[in-house]
Amino acid sequence: MPFEIIETVTKDNQPPMASISYMRHVRKGKEMDRSKIKPKLIVTLPTVICISKCKKFRILIGTGADRGKIRIEGLKQGVPGGIKATDFKGYIMLRFGHVPSFGDEIFEGVKCPIVRIDEDTYDLKIPEGLVLAIPTTATPLKKLA
Repeated sequence: MPFEIIETVTKDNQPPMASISYMRHVRKGKEMDRSKIKPKLIVTLPTVICISKCKKFRILIGTGADRGKIRIEGLKQGVPGGIKATDFKGYIMLRFGHVPSFGDEIFEGVKCPIVRIDEDTYDLKIPEGLVLAIPTTATPLKKLA
């Protein structure tokens, strides 16, 4: 009786994936209304593909032809802004905090493909089912009276 080789799906033969969560965090035992707490963006990048030596990162949202993409960009030492990365054994966690342009719609653990542009820049393709309240054009600022 002949045997046929079947393909299996494991962590090792999958393309690298990033995880994105936009959740409200409330500690246990606190008497707080969850709806009053703003959600915070957390992105985890696998160290298999994220080889950046940068300590701080910033996030950029794609517009036009790049709509539906998020770019994570490492900042060189001495450049102001950005957030510090937390290194773990198999991934890097980036806690960006509240992103007003995403609105208040929460989601957790969304897996998305990651592409390394260069050593310090990574693109994440957001799944089409995930709707983010990303503005298509910049809104004009109100003038102070």
